[in-house]
Amino acid sequence: MRGRSWTGLPARVLLVAAVVVAASGCGGDVDMARSEASREEATVADAQVAGDIVRTLAAELYASLASGDDGNLVYSPASIAVALGMLRAGATGASADQLDALLGTTGPDQLHPALNAFEQALDARSGERDNADGESADVALSSANSLWAQDGAQWETPFLDTLARFYDTGVRQVDFADAAAARDSINGWVADNTEDKIGELIPPVAFSDATKLVLVNALYAKAPWDTAFHDAGANDFTTIDGDVRQAPAMSLATTFPYQAGDGWQAVTIPYAGRELAMTLLVPDAGAFAAVEGRLDGELLGAVLGNTQTAQVDLQLPKFGLRTATTLSDTLATLGVTAPFDPLTTDFAPMSTDPDIVPLTVGEVRHEATITVDEEGTEAAAATSVEVGQGSAPVDGPVELTVDRPFVFVLHDVETATPLFVGRVTDPLA
Repeated sequence: MRGRSWTGLPARVLLVAAVVVAASGCGGDVDMARSEASREEATVADAQVAGDIVRTLAAELYASLASGDDGNLVYSPASIAVALGMLRAGATGASADQLDALLGTTGPDQLHPALNAFEQALDARSGERDNADGESADVALSSANSLWAQDGAQWETPFLDTLARFYDTGVRQVDFADAAAARDSINGWVADNTEDKIGELIPPVAFSDATKLVLVNALYAKAPWDTAFHDAGANDFTTIDGDVRQAPAMSLATTFPYQAGDGWQAVTIPYAGRELAMTLLVPDAGAFAAVEGRLDGELLGAVLGNTQTAQVDLQLPKFGLRTATTLSDTLATLGVTAPFDPLTTDFAPMSTDPDIVPLTVGEVRHEATITVDEEGTEAAAATSVEVGQGSAPVDGPVELTVDRPFVFVLHDVETATPLFVGRVTDPLA
């Protein structure tokens, strides 16, 4: 195994997936090592592969993140996938194999073009779009990447080439010995790229002399509904614990993509331009745990790709959620252990600099936030559900009052890629 002779602790890589991004910025002036390689052109086929990757990861993460806790949840499988993709660009051996298995890819020749196409597709979804009334509305959607490395460290040319070609970034130089300044630079970049929705992604005392590299992805979405909802006052909502709460609600009666299955209903609400949508999976009363337990990537793709429509009188609570978590234990339960173990990790494709090797992953941090109201969504996500391939057509109007726990997914329509996923078990919590 390469780079195995060292003294002291292994150098640490911090992997961070931020959620809610838009404007570009670097959080201060820093030097960057970047390849001159041009970004690769994207294909529709590669973007479809990215959809498969992110749906599979979304379901696997949901099963782990939702277990043992009945609270609200929001996370971005897309942001996490991109951050892990950048880590995979510098991995070999067991670390590479385990990341490939988690992401469901055959390797970097498939993974990097797919994630590149996904991010470029997101950029294409931004801008002015016409809503259902023919009025112009602004949709903001972007994914930004940055790597922050110990000043003076040397990085392998193929690694830098991959970052430039597929992730449109390089390596920024900071001094982790000045932990406060390094933290301020990274948090400043994240805040700039999240419209200040996430300002303290890196907590105090996160860095040490062992920290040599931080990989960051930030994903931002803000979009108005294709048809705005109406305020519906306060409606009853029965929480996961059975308590009945009065929650601010909104309503809309129109034609939606809609389907129903064994113990659940699902409705898809488009945003202006109909390139993005939020799908709600609403289990029947008392069936939330059973439906939640049946999620996988294939079924998630089926429910997100539904095109059958119905006239739906929809009422649902407004909600705002935030989840901040570390994913190291979650990834370990999903089979990714080698990157965290100095005896098995191997990031020689990233760097062979004797001053920093061997590199090993120390923490994986993730934070996501979402706000949903009558006008639209800022940084949102939701849904994973089992559905048959083609349920029976729906006759007549449907009344769907979301007065109980539900799952939500903010997703790209063309590729059925989930951007944000979560659940609401108590809209007032």
